[in-house]
Amino acid sequence: MKLAFVYDGVYPFTIGGFSKRIHDIAKKLSERGHEIHVYGMRLWNGPNTLLHNGFFIHGVCPTIRRYSGGKRTLSSALVFASGILRALVRDGPFDIVDSGMAPIVHQPLAFLGARSCAKGFVITCVEVWTDYWYEYMGSLLGGIGIAAERLLVRLGDLVIAISKKIKRELISLGLDANRIRVVENGVDFERIRRIRPVEERYDVIFVGRLVPHKKVELLLKALRLLKADAPDVRCAIVGDGPERPKLEKMSYELGLAENVCFLGYLKDHDDVIAHMKAARIFVLPSIREGFPNTVLEANACGLPAVLVLHPRNAGAWVIKDGENGFRCRLSEHDIAAKIRLLLLDEELLLKMRQRSLEFARKHDWNIIVRKLEAVYNELI
Repeated sequence: MKLAFVYDGVYPFTIGGFSKRIHDIAKKLSERGHEIHVYGMRLWNGPNTLLHNGFFIHGVCPTIRRYSGGKRTLSSALVFASGILRALVRDGPFDIVDSGMAPIVHQPLAFLGARSCAKGFVITCVEVWTDYWYEYMGSLLGGIGIAAERLLVRLGDLVIAISKKIKRELISLGLDANRIRVVENGVDFERIRRIRPVEERYDVIFVGRLVPHKKVELLLKALRLLKADAPDVRCAIVGDGPERPKLEKMSYELGLAENVCFLGYLKDHDDVIAHMKAARIFVLPSIREGFPNTVLEANACGLPAVLVLHPRNAGAWVIKDGENGFRCRLSEHDIAAKIRLLLLDEELLLKMRQRSLEFARKHDWNIIVRKLEAVYNELI
């Protein structure tokens, strides 16, 4: 098959769970003999088209700042939308065009491109925002966002939800369940197994962008509570973003300067895995996730994950409570309690490490990609 993936962010030139998902899928599909083209903003210096890991990456528009204050800029979304139709028509025909739901305004032009040069148009949905649009864009533009989400998701011949919870949320928008297929995120399980841990050791690790909805401040407050019982508790925070200066200041003010290590963005993903393998527990206090890659990667490293229950956090349902991690309330006290339980009960931690590895093994990319191929084959 000749396949096109459409999303404004392109890994490894930008960070983010969905861009990483596309990258890993594209790599696996190309290894299986498919011709893969990934379309995004040109976030690199050099030619518009690159050959990377066996597939083509195309920059459809100049580099425009994608985020401001942790939110996507409308200007970058519009510029990306303006270039996608022309790029698809130029490089077609394709068997399938698979377009990420975000940044949403590009969707009509991706749809027109697919109609003119592809056998099928698929939309991949990692989140359903509904009322969150009001919080994100205000009362006026938020209403437009809700209407656009309900309308534009219907453009796909099929819609891929990355979890069963996302499928239920799509149905709540009025989308016919028969048009939805669930294809979860995956992990390169055997590759992760081969990576050796760094020498430094941590009790807890967080990996992700340092933006407001990740709620890393709750992890810091939980660590302050833990420090009363475990003065030497150690935590690594991997990632960068606009919240980093505030979080570093908070860490100092909470008396955690010797307990928390801010490692920043690690360019080599193997380094991220090596630091995960040096930890015992993964904590993601985010209130808004779809199907976090980092949870699968942590599980593949043998780390149970602690996630918070929140109406917008579909990621919490990746966790089977008490098996590959814990779900907890949006509270530093509950986060601290779950971490404490695992740190003090070695037998429980060992059991959950084994369950975490089993869960990750079932989500190896080789398994997930075969499911995706079956979805595409339905349309061709």
